[in-house]
This record gives sequence, structure tokens and C-alpha cells, in this order.
Amino acid sequence: MKKILLSALALCTASLYAHGQATSLSEDLNLKCATGSGIPAGWQFYNPIPSTIPLGMWQCGVAFGRFSTPGISCSGLYGSPLTYYLDTSILITPALNLSAYSGNIYLNFDTKTTAINLGARMQIVYTTDTTDSLLDMATDITAAMMPVFSNDDVTDWVTHQANLTPFKNIVPLYIGFRYTSAAGTTGNRWYLDNIGTTTEKLELSVNPNINSTTAPLSFSGSITDNNLTISCHNSFPATYSLQLLDITGRIIHSQSLNLPSGTSTHNIGGLPVSTGIYIARLLSEHTQAKAKILSR
Repeated sequence: MKKILLSALALCTASLYAHGQATSLSEDLNLKCATGSGIPAGWQFYNPIPSTIPLGMWQCGVAFGRFSTPGISCSGLYGSPLTYYLDTSILITPALNLSAYSGNIYLNFDTKTTAINLGARMQIVYTTDTTDSLLDMATDITAAMMPVFSNDDVTDWVTHQANLTPFKNIVPLYIGFRYTSAAGTTGNRWYLDNIGTTTEKLELSVNPNINSTTAPLSFSGSITDNNLTISCHNSFPATYSLQLLDITGRIIHSQSLNLPSGTSTHNIGGLPVSTGIYIARLLSEHTQAKAKILSR
């Protein structure tokens, strides 16, 4: 087995790290994978594939991410002729210290695969140490993930969430994306993007039908060129507090919004956003609703 430790440049960000341990994680890979090679700074990589044959390892690509942005991918496909090898490749986060969270804490990530039934499905694991022997025994938490990996991951990108709350007092905590490729002439490739911690539990049906008359408030939306557009259906006129949160649960924009009864569309410009996943909330004294928002 061979482990490659990458540069720890990301550990120099004092606002995110305490004693070399990240207190939160927010990685859209747009900058760190913009060159199209290597592994994000501060992350680690564990793989038996020889470093002289990097093709099948976890590696950055300028169009490997959601919406063809920079991202990271793994296939286990290498050699001449190209063959899928029975190898295990683990992409490992920086050391995490989540012990300060009083409530729940989750890990969100976007993923897509070329074929769900060819080769092993990717697993989410955790460990307390990144030495070879402990990585071999990393604990699999894939079964507790929502939603589970499925054919939806082949059709399009899917946002998944793993509950880290049971492990938040483990310090340091490392999360790994473990891919085991199958041996032979057929296999699959997995892609990863927008990896981060959040205090918001992922809602699997967070974009309700805006024509619904059964809910007092429902809405959906999208972000394009830093402009948020939301379509709302409201049972009665009211003033709401609109909040936009990033995947770490941090409120990045807040304002009042007057909603009439019925269906209406609203545009908010100049938001401090990049490509990725956001949560929008509308709250009043009597009701609230939220929606997952994609920024393109």
C-alpha cells in the first residue's frame, strides 16, 4: 500500500482551523482543481496504484464538477491497454474538529457516476488517523447517508448528506470517500464536487409544487449570475424574512420580503454566491418554508 500526502497549504487559514484542525469544511473545488491535476491542498490521498500511473486515482479535472466546473474524479482505470484494476482509492478530508457544535452537524457533497452497477459503489468512511493500518479499518457510514446511492446518480448530479453528529466529539476526525474499482474491461467513474459541512438537515423534497393549494407557503428558486429568482405560492399576504444560507449553515443574505396572496415571482440581485448548493428560507410569525437552491 502506498499513501501520498499532499501539501497542507489549506491548513494556513486561521479563521477555519484550530490547532491544525478544521472547525468546518467548505470546498467547491473551483480554485483548488482549476489547474486540472493533483489533489486539493490540505487533503490526503491513499491508494495502492503506483504514483507513476495517476490516471485511475482521485484527481482534479477542470470540468469534473457539477455544471462542468472544476471537480474531482476516480475510476481505477489505467495501464496499457486501459484496464479497470481492483484497487481502493480514498480521498481524505483535512483533520476536522467539530466538537464545538451544540446541535447536529452534517456533511453534504454532490456526486455523479457513469454506471451505478459496474464496479463497487463509492463509500463514505471515517477514521481517527490516516496511517495506512487505520485507513484499512476506516468505519463505513454509507448506510446512514441520505439519499442512498441509486440510479439517480447516473441520471444527473445528486446532493447527498452524511450525519456526522454521532462522531463530532472524535478529534481529530477524518472523512474519506472510498472507491473500490472492479477488475476487468468494464467499470465506472465517480465524480465529486461541493463538499462541505452544514447544520441544515437535507430535505429530500424541498422544492414543492408552487401551484399547491394545500400548503400556506411554498416556493422554489434558482440563482444565476448572483441573482436569486424565487417563485412563491402564498395563501394570504404577509411580510416574510428571506434568508439565504450556504452549505455550512451560515446566513449570507437576509432581507424582508412582502408576499401577496397567490403566486408571485421575486428577484434579488448582487448576492455573494459562487456555483454550488444553497438553502433559502422564508419565515414569518406563523409559518415558514425552505428550498434547496442551485447556483449556476
